[in-house]
Formats: sequence, structure tokens, C-alpha cells
Amino acid sequence: MRCPQCGFENMPGRQACLRCSAVLQEEGLDIDVHPPRASRWRKSLRRVLRALGVSTAAREFRDTGRAAQSRLDAWGASLGDLFYLWLSIIPGLGHFARGRFKRARWYVLAWVVSMAAAVFLWGSSAGYFMIGLCVVLHAWIAIDGAQLFSTPAMLARRIGAFLAVALILIFVYVSFRRVALGHFQCGYTALDVPWQDVREGDVLLVRQDLVDGDELGRGALVLARLYGRSTPMVGQLIGFPGEEVVIREGVFVVNGNPLEPDQYPVPRWLRGHNVSMTVPAGSRFVTSEFNLRVLRAQVNVQPYIREACLVQEEALLGRAIMRWFPLGRRGFLKEMP
Repeated sequence: MRCPQCGFENMPGRQACLRCSAVLQEEGLDIDVHPPRASRWRKSLRRVLRALGVSTAAREFRDTGRAAQSRLDAWGASLGDLFYLWLSIIPGLGHFARGRFKRARWYVLAWVVSMAAAVFLWGSSAGYFMIGLCVVLHAWIAIDGAQLFSTPAMLARRIGAFLAVALILIFVYVSFRRVALGHFQCGYTALDVPWQDVREGDVLLVRQDLVDGDELGRGALVLARLYGRSTPMVGQLIGFPGEEVVIREGVFVVNGNPLEPDQYPVPRWLRGHNVSMTVPAGSRFVTSEFNLRVLRAQVNVQPYIREACLVQEEALLGRAIMRWFPLGRRGFLKEMP
């Protein structure tokens, strides 16, 4: 209520001005001193939510958030810091959101280079080392982007947070590898296949989804669980179910047709033996090198070859598509004619 004498704005209902004590004149207006009330539909909605327990759950959620924030405050962090930490699942995104990307640009570049090197060297000890370096750089970028425990007095907590984030990132990296590279695997071979420029000791890149149908032709290099091997190895597919495979004078003969030795080489441990067998249903004739010197002294090597060369279909894990190591001969394998 405005004073007509001094113009001071008084509280409604006063009889005299608070500043000059002049008498205030009522103008016959109804003054509502009560706060505004919710509309009828809002009241009905509140009753329904209260009956469903939504309001109680919302209050509990709010109280939980406040309690979590209190604990984080005691540790020197905040929910905002955790948000930027979550953004840093992509290296540098937390810094970018805070407008501080310039601070981390060299670390992000180092992470990108390390990741590229890890992919390039995947399957080797150097590749695993680069993956570890990526995890360390990524964890540091995330902690710095969230500005967690940035004061010198909180160094111990910062180290603990760094280790916790690194463990989480290891799980993320492993999961990403299974999703992005789940169909690929590296396999060692003990064969020499001149036509493919594959030599004993090479590491080949294998696609695990190229097992069924027409993807496995004769001469394909396949990753399989072979006899006497603790880990899968790459061998060469020679015969299919129902075919007669013969080794005569160091050459494979399938159904009476000799195979080219450069494309289908006979392993050293089978040379000098005349072998003949029919591939049973559900199996494949797959060759690889074995250190079985006792076979040289055996007259009948047929049982040993059956164990070593007949591989069940479910034991075939994938088809090799590239020479992966050594790097100097990295390249795609040629398709068999």
C-alpha cells in the first residue's frame, strides 16, 4: 500500500505509513493475503502420485542424492566432477566440455597414436604393451578432465581414483575388443606354403565367421584345435567328407587328382609315407607340422595320421585372411584357384 504523502510502499493492512506515520487510506479494495492455491487437477494428481508411492520415491531419491553429494564433499569431489569423468569415456571430451581441451591436447594425441600402434601390432607383446599405455593415458585424461582431487593435499586420493578408473577402463577396453574385433583372432602356423608366401612361425589374421558354407575351400588356411596342441593352430584344409586323400611320393592326391605341391605342400612329417584314407562325415582333412619323430620308425602310420589330420567340423574356428606377422610380409592371402 503506497503512502500518499511520501510514496513509501507499505505492507498491506497497515494503518499508518512506516516511514512518515501518515494515515493510510483504504480504497475499498479486497486484499488477498493468502498464498495461491494449487488447481483442482493438480491436487488430484498429487493424491494419485502419493497413493502410487511416486512422491515418496522422489523424496528418497532426492535425499539419496543429497547424501551422496555430502559424502563426495567430504572426499573433495562433486556430482559435477563425476559427470565430467563419465564424459571422459571418450578421451578429451571432459576437457572439451569444460573449455580446457588445450590442457590435454598432447595427451589425447599420445592416446590416439598409442591406440593406432596397438591395433597395428595387435597379437604381439608390443601390441599388448601399447594397449596398457592407452589405458594409463586414458585414465589420467579422465581424472584430469573431471578435476578430481586436484589439490596437492589429496594426492593419495587422486592416485586411488586413477587406479580405480584404470580398472574400469580395462573392462571397457576388453568389452570393446569383443564387440568390435570379436570375429578376428591371430593364429600361429608351422606350415610352409610357398604359393601363399606363408612360412613356418608366421602369425596369421583369422576371421572366425568364415567357417560355414563355401567360405572354406580346398587349400584354405584354417585355425583349428589340432591333435596334440594345447592352443589352436593354423593348418591347411585338404579334403572334405567322402573324398579319398592319398599321399604318394610327397604329393597329395584327392579322388585321383594330384594337387600342386607349391599350393598344397605335404608336411615334412608325412613325406616318405604312402597314405590313403577316406574322410568320414563330419570331418575335414587338415594338415600341419608335428614333431612326431617316432613316426619315422613306424611301418604303419595310418592310425597316427587319422588322429592328427582328421579334424571335426566343430574344431574349425576360422579362416586365415592375412599374413599378420612378420610386418615385412604383411598382406592378404591369395584365393586358391
